[in-house]
Amino acid sequence: MPNLLDNLSFTVASLVDILLVATFVYYILYPLKGTRSARIAFGIIFLILLYFLSDRFQLQTMAWLLQNFMAYIMFAIIVIFQADIRKALASFGRNPFLDFFHIQQKNTGYLIELQRAVNLLAQRNIGALIVIERELDLKNLIETGLHLDAEIKSELLLSIFNTRSPLHDGAVILANGRILSAGAILPLSSRTDIDESYGTRHRAALGLSEESDAVIVVVSEEHGNVSVALDGTMETLATPLELERRVKPMLAR
Repeated sequence: MPNLLDNLSFTVASLVDILLVATFVYYILYPLKGTRSARIAFGIIFLILLYFLSDRFQLQTMAWLLQNFMAYIMFAIIVIFQADIRKALASFGRNPFLDFFHIQQKNTGYLIELQRAVNLLAQRNIGALIVIERELDLKNLIETGLHLDAEIKSELLLSIFNTRSPLHDGAVILANGRILSAGAILPLSSRTDIDESYGTRHRAALGLSEESDAVIVVVSEEHGNVSVALDGTMETLATPLELERRVKPMLAR
């Protein structure tokens, strides 16, 4: 009987161990899905596996080369994946129970003004790029634009993206129900599988969505389409009037 309990305890402990490791790997690797960093991550994993195999089968030259490489791999990971690590840790650190109560407290009333502005911009084929901050702080990006800290009003958004405005080519960043910055510069995505119809604004939206958890709204200057980027993916809405309905659940996550 004691042996049976010992074996059962070992099995449960092993199962918990596997589940914890699987959860950790999921939260670290999932944000990299579909990005250039994903290929780099799998390349590093392959080299690590190759090192253990060469050590196991006593491939001395290969093991020596990889062992010297491993001394620098941690520094390479930090430099290459600094934005992805920040995003993954923020995702991993969220408590789903606290988020459940936090959903009710989030102010999304400004989405009505945003909806109105985006709808008018789309009707007039005026390009726009609007970033909605969530958990990850976008202070570095905010500083690349003009600091505003203004109430979110459709009239103000329309004036910012007016083609005669010096700020219309940049992004507007919203946070805590306020317009914090206009004319901000976003990182462009370097992915090669992006739809050819996407322009610079769409690439910038995808680029930021790969590095942060922000929701990015894009209005196409050519077609008047409205798209929403989140977590490295982009969805084009059937009509601009869908924006509030689609974005509200994203902000509640």
